Amino acid sequence: MRIFLFVDGWVGAQILKILNHYNENIVGIAVHPIRLRNNYSEIIQNSELTGNKIYTVGNNPDNNFVKKFLTRKRFRDFCHVFK
Repeated sequence: MRIFLFVDGWVGAQILKILNHYNENIVGIAVHPIRLRNNYSEIIQNSELTGNKIYTVGNNPDNNFVKKFLTRKRFRDFCHVFK
């Protein structure tokens, strides 16, 4: 399964470490903007990803990345399960 995570803080860094330990397929991560980041260096190290798979997103609903991500059919179907 391909995994994309919105990650922040110590917990996010540890989740990445565990997923990589079990050889999960992490295809990308999203992190907070610079002024809001927590444990960023540890997150990047534990993700084992290159720069083109690390996205900076904020809480702005106009963000193009978030819009693109939320319009994907699989994501909408997944969210529907929790309504």
